[in-house]
Amino acid sequence: MVPRLRAWTSATGQWELQANTRVVVGGSEFADTARQLADDLFAESGVHMAMVAGVAPRTGDIALSGIADPSLGTEGYALTIGDHVQISANSPAGAFYATRSLLQMLRADPAHRHAHFGDARDWPQYRERAEMLDVGRKFFPLDYLKLQIRRAAWYKLNTYHFHFSDWAAFRIESQRFPGLAAKDHYTQAQIRDLVAYARRYHITIVPEIDIPAHSVVFSRFRPALALQCESMSKPHPVPWEGADKGGWTLDVTKPATREFVAQLLDEMIPLFDGPYFHVGGDEIPYDDAKAACPELVRYARDHGLRYPNDAFIEFSHWLDGEVRRHGKIMQLWQWWDFKQHYSLEPSKDIYVNEWLADPLKRAQSGYRVIGTDDGVFYECPGLRKPHPGDYCYADPGRIYDYAYGQHALLQGYKYSRWNDGAQQMSINFLDQRAQAPRQAFADRVWGGPKYASVNLLLQSAKRIGDVADDPLTATSLTPGGKGTETPLQDR
Repeated sequence: MVPRLRAWTSATGQWELQANTRVVVGGSEFADTARQLADDLFAESGVHMAMVAGVAPRTGDIALSGIADPSLGTEGYALTIGDHVQISANSPAGAFYATRSLLQMLRADPAHRHAHFGDARDWPQYRERAEMLDVGRKFFPLDYLKLQIRRAAWYKLNTYHFHFSDWAAFRIESQRFPGLAAKDHYTQAQIRDLVAYARRYHITIVPEIDIPAHSVVFSRFRPALALQCESMSKPHPVPWEGADKGGWTLDVTKPATREFVAQLLDEMIPLFDGPYFHVGGDEIPYDDAKAACPELVRYARDHGLRYPNDAFIEFSHWLDGEVRRHGKIMQLWQWWDFKQHYSLEPSKDIYVNEWLADPLKRAQSGYRVIGTDDGVFYECPGLRKPHPGDYCYADPGRIYDYAYGQHALLQGYKYSRWNDGAQQMSINFLDQRAQAPRQAFADRVWGGPKYASVNLLLQSAKRIGDVADDPLTATSLTPGGKGTETPLQDR
């Protein structure tokens, strides 16, 4: 199984999925999970199952009910397989993860109808188990985003971070700023559809709009938004794709820039129902570039800031207020203290995505942290690194053997899929590169007993198979018009 069960006690015998198997619902809060299970079992076996409530399960049935067991937390569950299957959980999320385990057991059976008798108790190690996909640099059709939601849920990940903007494109329709979105983008209706779809799979979507750097797309739309000094507009030498295009950095010293950002956030944030909104914040040019920018130096002096870098930290404070005004928690890439001087710090009510330093140390300093070490959890096929373990070539072995930290403020970890230089690469290739790292990552962030080697884990994953197209959930693709997605194919 992937991830591996925390605890399993085997017994003699096998449960069989039968033509008259029913899903017995022990509480209305589990009705949606029961329907999802019935749909998934039909897709796997072709068996149509009735849903019933208020009756005792009979031989062959699958029963879902609530318990009050603090040791399992909100996402844990108990699974007993005997004459009938009994799923017990504190919440619908826990019951849902139990159904993923049951489906994986059935996948491992050649007939897809049997599961060994036994008892499981299972719960996750981390509150946040996340995958990120960069759709700002490379567009993926809506069908593919839904496939990633299903795959994340299959491996009991609970968060999907979409990087919706970068220097190359802004990918969400803006009605307030017509023309900002790229030709290949998602309509607001499609975003709402994706959010509802993710909710069905107990996935929280974290949307990201990357500012104030990586902002070429905003500067092209409205040139006055950008810092005009050469050092911040076209920082050199840096390895950041798109930094030579001009308009790399928003002018955070201008009230008009903040007004534009506020209006954009007012439109974008309500499209999403999760508790988080990510504002980027990474790869702002370094101190030498800031010192060579007269308007930035002048702003820092006039506002009593010790370093020009403090202007961007001050901007993060303002962004935090804007995000909190919508009732959300802001997320930010770690950057402000990387090879730079600063006298301010971002607010500790944000979530820091730590990619350049030890997330445990950040947590110990008082920040809520998500670890995504770029040397381990970053996948960047467009950089064309030839070997697993090279920078940005996620190696399942390194992911599996990584020293995952423990701290009350360490929320979890993220596997990040970047598409620098990948615009012309096939979706199928990018998808295949992600498969094994995701499986190794999901197993470790759930936190059950390790396999003797990552190869044994990957063999187990191969036996149960991955998630493919979903014939039960018709796509909302609308070729042509503003939403120009096409079914799964390479662009």
